[in-house]
Amino acid sequence: MLRKLLPVLGLLLLASLSAQAQEKIEVFGGYSYMYLHNSPSAHLNGWEIAGQYKFTDWLGGVADFDGHYGIV
Repeated sequence: MLRKLLPVLGLLLLASLSAQAQEKIEVFGGYSYMYLHNSPSAHLNGWEIAGQYKFTDWLGGVADFDGHYGIV
């Protein structure tokens, strides 16, 4: 399990490094895991997508969407 997880984490680390070309627009996409502590407990897998547009150096707009799936 760990051997399969390490390359994925390395790829995510490289993808998260900021690039100098992204001055006005930033985009993020990723995996999400949620554990609910209710009765019965649930393990949910999901996704997240976020984007930001900078109008000026101090003002920007952000949109963030996510979803989680599984059996509760």
